Amino acid sequence: MAARIFTLTPRIKYVAGSNPLPSFPRRRESKPRSTLADNDPRRTSSVPFYVVQLNGDEGLDSSLRGNDGWASEMKTPCVYIMASKPHGTLYTGVTSDLVQRVWQHRNKVVDGFTRLYNVHSLVWYELHETMENAINREKALKKWNRAWKIKLIELSNPLWEDLYEQII
Repeated sequence: MAARIFTLTPRIKYVAGSNPLPSFPRRRESKPRSTLADNDPRRTSSVPFYVVQLNGDEGLDSSLRGNDGWASEMKTPCVYIMASKPHGTLYTGVTSDLVQRVWQHRNKVVDGFTRLYNVHSLVWYELHETMENAINREKALKKWNRAWKIKLIELSNPLWEDLYEQII
């Protein structure tokens, strides 16, 4: 017996006896992120503004360090955690300019969670090579439970000191 083909839509064909169609509603196909042509020189493959290289105990690569050993302009994709007090309210965020973003939180420039709950101390941050990596890490941290975040903070900052003065 020959298989019978039924055309359900112009693009989807179903062969009798084969696997059923996917369940509906179907996910939309993602649109391309950039409208630039593939050969356009302005199109880069997720190259960060600064490339950060960690060199053991030295911290940031010397080309990014300021006079005090830290980056004077932290234009690097970064995930950070802020707290209202030790073991207090926590906020996890991502930014490409950590100094500016922490300043905004501390000075309550933007309405939102940190202003409402007085979350102003930078207690942990992590630098990334690309914004995509930083966003993925932030999403993962937001799914963590509170105890895991506290343990992460206390591994690098056991006294819950405000790290803002170290990054400016």
